Amino acid sequence: MAEIRRDVKPVEINYLCDKCEKGMVIKLERDVTDEKNHQCVICGEGYHFTGKGYPRIVYAPVE
Repeated sequence: MAEIRRDVKPVEINYLCDKCEKGMVIKLERDVTDEKNHQCVICGEGYHFTGKGYPRIVYAPVE
C-alpha cells in the first residue's frame, strides 16, 4: 500500500454536565469500572462512561 497524506483539523469533544448545564466533565485519574470515572468541573456531579473519555480530540478532514 502507498502512503497518503491529507490535511486534518483537531476537533475537541466535550460532555456538558446534565445537572448544572454549565460545566464540562473531565476524566478522573482513577478508572474503576463500578465507580464514576468523570466529574463536572463546576458542580462536581459524577458520571460513568464506558469506552469514552472526555474531553477527547478527534481529527476531521479539512474540506
